[in-house]
Amino acid sequence: MAVPKARRILGDVAAEGGAPALGPYPRWVRVELVREAHAGAYRTWTLREPEDAALILEPLLRREPTETFVACLLDTKHRPNAIHRCALGSIDSVPVEPRSVFTAALLTNAAAVIVAHNHPSGDPEPSPQDILLTHRLVRCGGILGIPVLDHLVIGTGCWSSMRALYPACWEGQRA
Repeated sequence: MAVPKARRILGDVAAEGGAPALGPYPRWVRVELVREAHAGAYRTWTLREPEDAALILEPLLRREPTETFVACLLDTKHRPNAIHRCALGSIDSVPVEPRSVFTAALLTNAAAVIVAHNHPSGDPEPSPQDILLTHRLVRCGGILGIPVLDHLVIGTGCWSSMRALYPACWEGQRA
């Protein structure tokens, strides 16, 4: 008896413009990507070296008051499709889940990604948590076929390349 009553209640909610009534099949959903007007500013650049990515990402992150994690989503020629802000943190950490990086990469049909985050302290030295996150993202990217080419840590007027400092994070991965 509880199921018909639940269906009746849900049907009443749907009739009032609330949640849709239960049906025999799940409803389709659509996810859309919204591209900001200024997003194409770096579209013609080809990112061959960490310096190329730093030229784009350092100005975006250097003045952020809290740690901010972004993904530069690249096409097959390593040109930026989009830059996605994956997570905002506190003054000394930012919680990042691989799904936030790779959902955006999949939606933009990215062939590769370069991730970056800032250290508001100004020191671009990667923390142990940065190294663990990099290793996790590289593994996830390998599984999905969307390689993580580098992880930049942005300081005040300087930056560091995790790939240059910790190449072991990329061992066994194709780039």
